[in-house]
Amino acid sequence: MKKLAILLLVVLVPIGLVYGQGLGLETIKLNIGDKKIAVTTQIIPTEFSESAQKQIVMTVTDSITTKNIDAVLLVSMNHDGKEIFKEYFATTNGVLRMDVSPTSDSRIKITGLQEKTYNAWHSGSKPLEISGPILDSGGLYRFDVEIKSLDSQPVTKQ
Repeated sequence: MKKLAILLLVVLVPIGLVYGQGLGLETIKLNIGDKKIAVTTQIIPTEFSESAQKQIVMTVTDSITTKNIDAVLLVSMNHDGKEIFKEYFATTNGVLRMDVSPTSDSRIKITGLQEKTYNAWHSGSKPLEISGPILDSGGLYRFDVEIKSLDSQPVTKQ
């Protein structure tokens, strides 16, 4: 009887709350002209934790050759039906990395360089830094991505 009481006590006492963001990784594939492109968006870490270092990574790849492709992307991020940001970003060697610092500030602040054609944010070899009310709670985050150029060539239809 003692063993049963201890077992029930262990089962009935919650250890803590757990939040998740789903898988934290999504790949979409599309045809642009004669190219087959994959755009992968990843939130790191895949589970929500207030203390963990957060990063958003986007990769643009040629699905046939599996090589990364430089691109300019118009990215909007939404959470709970609210747009968090909508900005132009340029990849470096097909990869865009953003170190995320959630803050209580109501504005999004991006630190990095901006290229001239689209005024797109880029950072070269190190990640962009983005802060504000971003990845500050668990739940589903939706990214809308529009490709504006591939390998310095404008994209008109997607």
